[in-house]
This record gives sequence, structure tokens and C-alpha cells, in this order.
Amino acid sequence: MNFKTAALLIALGLQAGFAQIGSIVQSFSCPADRPTGLTWDGQTLWLADIGTNRIYQINPVDGSVIRSIAGPAGATINGLAWDGSRLWCSDNGDVNKIYQLSGDGSVLHSFSLESGSPRGLTWDGKNLWYQDSGSNMLYKLDTVSGTVVQSFPAPSGSNRGLAWDGKYLWTADKDYDELCLVDTLHKTVFRILPAPGTYAYGLAFDGTFLWNADYETDRIYKIQLRGTESFTVFDSLQADIRFSATIRNVGSGNMDLFTYLACPVSLPYQHLDDSLNFQPSPEYFHADKYKQKMAVFHDQLSSNQSREYQYSVPVTLQNISYYLHPDSVGTVADIPWDVVSLYTRDDDKYKINDPLIVAAVQEALGGETNYYWQVRNLHDYVLSHMEYLRDGSWDPAPEILTRGNGSCSEYTFLFIALCRAAGIPARYEAGGHLRAELPYDDTIFHRWAQVWFPNMGWVPIDADADDKNFPANQARHFGTRFNDLFTTTLSGGGEPGLGWSYNVYNSSSGGSRERAKRMEWLPYLTDIRGESSGLITHYMTVVNYPNPFNNATRILFTLSHPEYVTVSIYNALGQRIRVADQGYTVQSGRFVWDGKNDAGREVSSGNYYYQIKAGTQVVTGKMQLVK
Repeated sequence: MNFKTAALLIALGLQAGFAQIGSIVQSFSCPADRPTGLTWDGQTLWLADIGTNRIYQINPVDGSVIRSIAGPAGATINGLAWDGSRLWCSDNGDVNKIYQLSGDGSVLHSFSLESGSPRGLTWDGKNLWYQDSGSNMLYKLDTVSGTVVQSFPAPSGSNRGLAWDGKYLWTADKDYDELCLVDTLHKTVFRILPAPGTYAYGLAFDGTFLWNADYETDRIYKIQLRGTESFTVFDSLQADIRFSATIRNVGSGNMDLFTYLACPVSLPYQHLDDSLNFQPSPEYFHADKYKQKMAVFHDQLSSNQSREYQYSVPVTLQNISYYLHPDSVGTVADIPWDVVSLYTRDDDKYKINDPLIVAAVQEALGGETNYYWQVRNLHDYVLSHMEYLRDGSWDPAPEILTRGNGSCSEYTFLFIALCRAAGIPARYEAGGHLRAELPYDDTIFHRWAQVWFPNMGWVPIDADADDKNFPANQARHFGTRFNDLFTTTLSGGGEPGLGWSYNVYNSSSGGSRERAKRMEWLPYLTDIRGESSGLITHYMTVVNYPNPFNNATRILFTLSHPEYVTVSIYNALGQRIRVADQGYTVQSGRFVWDGKNDAGREVSSGNYYYQIKAGTQVVTGKMQLVK
């Protein structure tokens, strides 16, 4: 999709009233510059500010202040909650108290807390909840005595705001700049949205929309929570991928060698921008029962002779996040039978009828009938029973479970085995992993799982990547795949060709072999053929930070050779609002955009796009301005 087409679709979407889940519906400035707590009283917003030590009642239509009241004397006000008739506020100063306030701000009732730093506060219709940044815990309180009724770990170590949406808790994280949805029954994060600002603090829910007060941008944002889409893709990364496998006959006799290279394909989050360029050309192609396509090479190698097999392809990779909600995922009965029959069958790495696997499934599910929580419980069971160990062995699931450690492949085999034993379709995805900036050579690679969700299809789940501290980190790769992965292989394993391998597999007879394989992540290349010259390789790399931004953002570019460069800024309607010429002999440069148009006037918050033209090359990227 070119830039004009994307801009047109965005414009049509805005005109049709389309709003993506997590998008900003509205925003306005806070009445003071140190906002903390936020709550909704049924008609208006209330905002706490620790700089002025006041609580402001705000018109949600335009952000105007209706009135303000003083916070409790000497208090460091943070969280705010509305219980249907009264305001409550938390004090994370020296006294660590929670106060109930009258309409004029007088303290009606208060109680002290055992924990050390209460922040976010919300009301669930019966009890108060607060989020403590000292203990990194969530607490439910009896409002008469202040007694803790329930507690469990908060999503991260940098939580601030808290809101109740009628069934679940929303929390704000200031370091990751994200909003987490928490199920209090399972004590688990099950959705993560990016926060609109750079220091997410206060949260409130008005029955339809989530509101977030940001401590750094000093703005209040109204956030869309409902939509019809199953997933969203965002943050593109472009790279040239070159995968190669070199095989050498280290024996004394002749070797008959078959080599199978997995053929990557375009996916919702991965686009092959050209056809695969093989060197040498394959003898033929083969597809297994899982429809994994392979390029097949057949050679005879004498002693000490080697062969290199490779392909290269330019790709555009994106983050993808699926909107998985326990209340609307469906059941196994909603899954096509051909998917169930193929992806729940047993194999020698799974052994789903082994007593250890059967017992593990029973323990993990514990009678759970909701499809989402069944999958999530199996995922969490793997996390609680495994530690990462890259030992080079790919053992069957029962042995992995007994040992309690393994590599990404073994995490994946165990998780798939548990899913299939529970009648849940699962397979694996595998390929290369970008662990640093371009260019980068990957020789370790990565494997993770996919589970079929009713009415959605295949959803990525990476238990290995989720095996970290804090609940938010343990949900980060459940339904989300990031653009630092390139997929070559989608399979259930055990099929002729790749077998249980991914990327490449070799079979040989008549000799001993050594093999080296690597995936090179290179700057995105454009091949241009001149009239008199041969192949000329041009490339451009672009870095844009910070993004989102408040005052200014930097756009840095590097070219393979000097070109005439133009940097332009477009709004969401595709209208060019700012242009900067960089010169005829520039090979690298920096453009700082201060959020103003060519007339020097500040533009409003929203999504904008940079476009860099260098000769025949064009690179476009999305930016978000928040004020």
C-alpha cells in the first residue's frame, strides 16, 4: 500500500467514524501540570493534582474546570475514586492513608494502610481497590475498617492509575507507557494497550470509554475500548533477509545430500516485498501435510567438499496484537473440524496420552470451561514449571516436564502437547529473531506456538518469551507478535522434509557432515539497473524518536550514497503540512519536527506521517503528536 492510498483509507475511516481499539477519541489539557488520580462520577471527571494539592471537577466535553476543592491538609494526593455519592482519595505521603471526602473536600472518614505507597484508586460497586507502587501489589479493601479483603501482584513495578470497568480492573504503567486489563478472579493480565502519553497516571472509566491523565504531557485522553476488528498491526520494520546454510562433507567417502529450505510466505504481519531469490535454484519444491512449502536441493559431495544454499528477500514486518477477550472467544465447537482433526493429533514430540501430560492438563485446567482461560491456564502452567536452558536437545513433552527446563523449542513442544491433549488446536511458528539494530546476524533462531482461537484463526503465543517477572510481562506475548521476528516455518512437526527442524533440514548418506546456518538482517535494499552499469544497490535507513512525542521528534536518515533529499510531514488526511529540503550532496541527515506547519503554527494532537524522498527511494513512517 502506498502512502496516498494509506492516507485516503485513514481519511475515509475518520469520516465514517471508525475508531480502533486503543485509539485516542479526544484529548484536552489538564488544569494543572502535575496530574495524578482520575475518576468518573457518572457525568463529569475529577482530577487530582499533587502540585496544587487540589481536586478538579472537569467537563468531559471540553476539559473546562467546573470547580475545584482542596485535598486533605498535608496529604500527597494520588488516586481518586467515586463510590456513587462520595469522592475517595489516596495519600502516598508520610501517612499513607485513604480519605472519604464531602462535597467541599472535608474529610468524612479515613483509615491508614499497611503498605507504603498507595497510588491508583477505584470503586468496584462494593469495595475500594488501590494500587501500591511500594509493594507492587493490588489490594481490595473493606471501606469501613480498611481491612484488606484480597491482594495479588500488580501488573508491573511502575503502576500508577486504576479504574474499574464493571467487571475488570484497568491499570496504568508509567515506564512501559501501557494500560493493562486485569481479571481479578484469575489475578492475571489479559490485555495490554499502549498508553496515549509518555507517563501514564490517572485512569477512569465512564461506562464506554477509558480516560487517562498523563503526568508528562499534562493532558487527559479519552480512549476507545470497543471495536469490531480481531487484531491490529502497527510499527513497521523493513529489512532484507538472507538465510544461508553451508554443508561440508568431513568424511572420507562421497556423500549423497538432500537439503530442505523452508519457504517463508506473506502473513498478516509479514509481507514479502519480492519473490524469494534462491542461490542455487532448487531442484524442486515440496509441501507437507501442514502445507509448509520447502525448496529441495540434491547434491553429491566428495570428501571436504561443501555447498551453500541460500535465499534472499526484502520484507516488511509489523507488530500484531489480537484482541482476545475471555467473554467473547467462542468454544471448540466454533472451530472448523479439519483444523481440530489435524492440529490435535499426537506425535512423538508431544505424547499427549502420556500419564504425565494427562495429569498436567487436569491440574492446569482445574475444571475451567472458558476457552480463553483454558489456553491461558496451560500457558501459565508452562511458565510455572519451566526454566530456560539452551542445551541443544529437543526432547518429548513428558521428558521436558519431568526435567523442568529447556530451550524455546522445548517450551513450545510442551505447550503444544498440553493444548492438543486438552483438544485445543496448536502448532508452531519459527524463524529468525532480530536481537539488535540492523545489520544483524542471527545464528540462534527462535520457535514459538500458535493456537487456533474460534472466529479469529491462528494466534501467536510465546511461552518462552513470557517467562519473566511481573504479570504484564507474562502476558506480553500471549496474542502479540513483534516485528523483530521473521517467520520461515509454520508446522506441527514430524513431517518428511523438515521433520522437527525449522528453517533448514539436511539428510545424507555415505559421509559425515558439518553445517553452519545463519540469517542476516540487512538494511532494506532497492535494486536499480542502470543503462550502462550493472546492478547498483541503494538503501536508506531511518530512525524516528521519540514517538509518540510532545514537543519535538527527530527523524534521522542514512543513505548508501549522496542524494537530493526531501523530508515532508503529512497529516492524517494525506495533506502535506511541512517540507524541508536537505541538499544535493547529503548522505545522512537529521530533521527535527517541532509540531508546527510551514506557516509556523502549532498543529493539534494526532497521527502524522513523515516521508523521505532520496532519488527514487521513498520511506514513510507514522508519528503520534500528543499535547
